[in-house]
Amino acid sequence: MALEDVPIIYLVASILVLVLVSAFFSGTETAMMALNRYRLRHLAKRGHRGARLASRMLQRPDRLLGVILVGNNLVNFTAATIATVIGILLLGETGVLLAPWVLTLIFLIFAEVAPKTLAAERTESWAFKAVFVLQPIARVLHPAVLFVNTFSNALVRPLLGSQHDWWRLGKRHFRLRTDLPAVKHECISSLLFCSRCSACLSCRGRLSSLGLP
Repeated sequence: MALEDVPIIYLVASILVLVLVSAFFSGTETAMMALNRYRLRHLAKRGHRGARLASRMLQRPDRLLGVILVGNNLVNFTAATIATVIGILLLGETGVLLAPWVLTLIFLIFAEVAPKTLAAERTESWAFKAVFVLQPIARVLHPAVLFVNTFSNALVRPLLGSQHDWWRLGKRHFRLRTDLPAVKHECISSLLFCSRCSACLSCRGRLSSLGLP
């Protein structure tokens, strides 16, 4: 059965579903990348299921991004194909030209800007729920992600210095010294383990006055 034979109402409904799926991928990318790694580690050690799964997936950010981007691109290109068919059925050749413009506007608003803004404001709430959906998707897409990552990592590896692994911040990058005054420990703990609190701004000011960035 060709797409042209499918009722338009079903094609439009499939576009709406694909917009929602794309919004999920876009928001999840923002939420996962915005997680506070120290707070995440703290919650994972306390047994938070979502935090533990998110922490495990973030150990390989290339694979995490690979899953999200492969899934999102599959969704977007599928939607573009269906939108083209809808354009042909409604407007003929003119519809072929208009479909990409209309679809881009819809996806930009409802599948990019809106979900990314929401995910940035509710980082932990979004990420800790999304990982339970993302994990089975990662298993299904694993061969494609592995293929993409192999080539992408080979391309970017020469451009990255071996000493700049921002994804795995170790003790050599940040260490709480035992000789710091108590106020520094208090403020640093506040900055690391709170997701949004008014104390952070005052702590930053106090740390700056003590000579810490």
